[in-house]
Formats: sequence, structure tokens, C-alpha cells
Amino acid sequence: MKKAFNIFIISLLMAECISCGCTKKRHLPDVDPTSFNRYSQNLSFTSNILGTEIKYSVYLPKTYVSNKEKRYPVVYMCHGYGDDNNSWDDSIRSIDIAENNGAGEMIYVYPQAFNSYYCNRYDGSYNYMDMFVQELIPHIDATLRTIPEREQRFITGYSMGGFGAMVLAIKHPELFGASAPLSMSFRTDEMYMTESKDGWNLQWGSIFGGYDTTGPSRITEYYKAHCPIYQFSADNHAKLDKVHWYLTCGDDEERLLIANDTLHVIMRDNGYEHEFRVSDGAHTSSYWRSALLEVIPMFWYYAGGGEKWPGMAMETPVGNKVDFADDGSLASDSYKAEGTGTAVYIFYDGLSTDLLRKACLVLHRNIQGSKYILLPCDLSQKSVDEWITSWSHTHASNKQTAVAFREAGRKLFSKKSDFSKCVFINASVATNPANIKLDSSDNIAFVCTDKFPWYRDMNILYNVCKTQKTTYQYRVIKSSGKEENDLLRCADLAKVFITD
Repeated sequence: MKKAFNIFIISLLMAECISCGCTKKRHLPDVDPTSFNRYSQNLSFTSNILGTEIKYSVYLPKTYVSNKEKRYPVVYMCHGYGDDNNSWDDSIRSIDIAENNGAGEMIYVYPQAFNSYYCNRYDGSYNYMDMFVQELIPHIDATLRTIPEREQRFITGYSMGGFGAMVLAIKHPELFGASAPLSMSFRTDEMYMTESKDGWNLQWGSIFGGYDTTGPSRITEYYKAHCPIYQFSADNHAKLDKVHWYLTCGDDEERLLIANDTLHVIMRDNGYEHEFRVSDGAHTSSYWRSALLEVIPMFWYYAGGGEKWPGMAMETPVGNKVDFADDGSLASDSYKAEGTGTAVYIFYDGLSTDLLRKACLVLHRNIQGSKYILLPCDLSQKSVDEWITSWSHTHASNKQTAVAFREAGRKLFSKKSDFSKCVFINASVATNPANIKLDSSDNIAFVCTDKFPWYRDMNILYNVCKTQKTTYQYRVIKSSGKEENDLLRCADLAKVFITD
């Protein structure tokens, strides 16, 4: 960005890696701190592979100059389609927040990728991935004080850059310790085959082959060799399991979450350890900035030798104890005052009394301004219809909402038309799309962890919601590894859907 910083970068080349200095201790020349800029845009080097200048931007640690003997992990930040190496600059806000909250310092590199999808073209006419692996990474390791080891090198990106973060680590798992695609831009086979010809040709056909074709002809062998859906097979464990994988996508994405959610199912089916998140949001920089608040601490955790990301704030406080009524119901103060409101039917089967009460306390917490009453419905004692009839005789309501835990979800789903809204919390729904009938009048929320048993149900439900244009909310959070705590954490997230 500034001439002084470019001089600073060039000076780092001197006597640092003349031969194979990436593994040697390097002594930097004195640098005037006033000439040091943490964020420098449009640095460049000449690529022999591509025969052109490649630009990149860099965000350096605060201590980079003052601690001249220190080396740092490096994170490659991949931009989206139509953007460039300066399009990620709003990520700096997330980096600074993460560092202020305990993540350590790392070097962040923002490479220019044009519209390459970070891949070599099928015909060898433009080998971007070769440039990235054979020229860019060595150039960064030679000019900056990185720790040039796989375990200290990470990659993330948004949209096209999410695909880049994924495909570079798939094709070169020996180079990256972790990969975190954000709203990764790719499609299922069915989507590719039916995409408009102009859309296909513009983004995919010229890279993966099948240019100007339609239907199955687009699913070329070269495409399959790069598509994550084909790569996370049971046969590829030894190669790909060495990388720590993290995927996230907003539930308001038009097509991308269907593909990302499908990949999550494939990775679960084939036994790949990975993190998967679905949050409220669309294809926006605000979504990606928020995702980085977990991704950056996760990279730092792995840089420190961590083996399995434990997540952040994994315990859910139950809150102050309150008095349940003799019939097991729990009403808000506003409901008590007015004698009516939303009746929230809590359907379950097999939950202990203690866990049910904890779940009700979590749902009840911090929403006292709303008029509602929580009504426990043990489906091992009565059917959905019988509970509706029983509770309607004893508690007045002007609206009925349903909440289902675990296996109770399937029984509730068949009766969803009896409620203005249905909320499924770590619940089963249906494993056959033919059994999921929705229409535009339905209002559904489903919240689960990334390791819960009925992950296929959620994938099917989300696909049907998108197809039928149903009103929905979809969330996936990290599993804590403790089933009871996971249910309470999902309930904590789901409570906003009950009374809104």
C-alpha cells in the first residue's frame, strides 16, 4: 500500500532464504517502526507459470517488527468470484476481535485469484492451482517470517474462495493443517445439470470441461476430481483426514446451503471428522465476518498443537429455578397477568423429568415479556391429539406453537397443521422426502448440532422447505459431545423462534 512498506518487504528478502532458508533462523535488518504498516495492499510477484503479475495483500502481526526473531502461522484468505486481493479487507475487524479475545497472532495473506476457482483449467491453459502451490506459498515463506510447516498453514475463503479453500486442501492436504470454507460456492450434480447455459459457461464450463453443454455432459471426470461431493469418499480417508475441516453457510442462501448441507451428510456418512455450522444469514460479508470469529480461534488452536476443536462457550446455563405449576406447566409473567397467550406444547418421549424441566427453564429464560405457557406433552402417555384436547380445556390460548425433542419430532410432524409454528430441537422428522409434505402456510424452525443422529432428516427437511418455499429457520451448531448439554444448547438457540 505504501512505498515504505514495499521497501520493508523487499528488505526481508535480503540474506533470508537465498537457498532453502525457510528452515533457517533468519536475522532481519533494523526497520524504522514508523515505516511499518500492518496491512499492505497490492504487493506482487511475477508468476512464471501464469506468465503474469500476481498481486496479494498482507496483514501482519502487531509484534512483527518489534519481535524480529519470531515466526508466525500463516492463514491464506481466498476472495470470491469477481473480487480481488483487496476485497477481504473487512476481515481485519474479525481478526482484531479474535486476537483481543485470546487468539494469537498470525500472518494473513490475501492472494489475487481472478475468476479461477483456484483450480487449474481442464485443458491446461491456465494453471492457477499450480501457481498457488509452486510459486505463491514458497514466495510467502521466503519473504515473510512464516512457520513453513503444514500444521502452521491454514486456508479459508468465502463463496468462490470457499471452494478454493476446500479444493486446495483436497488436492494438497500435505500443505494445510485446516480448511474453513465459508458459504462455499458449488452445486450438486442436479443443480449443475439444470443451470442456465450462460451461468454454466461463465463460471464452470471453461474450468472443468463440458463448455456449452447441458445435462449429464457437464459432469466431467475432471469436475469429479475436484468436486468435494466426490472427493470425500470412504476410500480417501487416509489422504483427507489429516486436514481439519470446517464448513459454514447461511440458511438464507438460495442454492449454496443445499450443496453444503449435502456435503455435510456425505462427510457424516463416510466418517469424516469435521465442523459444520448453519446460522441465520445469506451471501453477505457480515455473515463471513461473524464466521471468522470462530474460524480464527480454531486455526490458532490447531497451530498450538490442538487435536480436536473444543468450540467456544459450550455449556448452557439453565438459569434460576422457577415454580412449575402442579400440572407441570410453566407460564410467563405476562401470561399469568392476562390469562391467555401462546400455548407452547412441548412434545417428548423418553426425556427424564429433570432434563425436561431444564429444557423448559432454558426456553423460559429471558423472554418473560412474551405471553406464553409451556405445556409438557409426554407422547408415551398420550397422543398429540389427546394432549391438544387435554391442555386446551385447562389453559386458554390465542395461538398454539409446538416444540418437539428427539423422536417426538416424527409424531409432531404429521400433526403440524394443528399449530401456527413447529420447532424441532435435535429431533427426527422423516428419512424419506416423500413423507415430508409442506406448503407455503407452514412455519417451521429446526435446530440441531452437527453430530446429532438424524442429520439426514435435517438435510431432507431443508431441501423440501426451499423447494416448497415454506417459511423456515435452520440452525446447526457445534456438538459438545454431551447429549444432554447439546439438547439444552439447541433449546437456548431455539427459544427466539417460539414467541416471535
